[in-house]
Amino acid sequence: MADDLGDSSRGFLKLDQFRRYYLPYLVELAEYVDGLGVPVLLHCCGRFSDYLPDLAQTKIAAIHPLQRTAGMDLRWVKQHYGRRFCIIGNVDSSRTLPFGTPEQVEAEAREAIDIAAPGGGYVLASDHSLHDGIPVENIRALFQVGRDYGGDFYHKS
Repeated sequence: MADDLGDSSRGFLKLDQFRRYYLPYLVELAEYVDGLGVPVLLHCCGRFSDYLPDLAQTKIAAIHPLQRTAGMDLRWVKQHYGRRFCIIGNVDSSRTLPFGTPEQVEAEAREAIDIAAPGGGYVLASDHSLHDGIPVENIRALFQVGRDYGGDFYHKS
């Protein structure tokens, strides 16, 4: 399921509005998809930290992309919800990937793996998409870190 719930600084709805107007729809949709035997992944850009306690009560199995530029703190989400959700993303697709060096991409990817991979439930990815404007060498650097460094965590879990 894909639906942005926030911008770079806050959720789009006040928490009571989210619970009243949006959450019931999300619960119904997630239950339907889960009932088909399909794991439910929520793609949600922006800052949605305030909604996580409610989202954790749904059938959503994974959350993507944990947008760094929106203040989605990977360490905090892993600590509080890492056993509840598979976490996907958090490598900055608006600054590091398009404008950084391959070495900066590698460092950010390693940081994400170090934070979220222990114990399982993490997929290395950008915090949105691999869009036009990202140099191919930076995409390769991201994949290489996942292959060379992230594989160690895969085999330990």
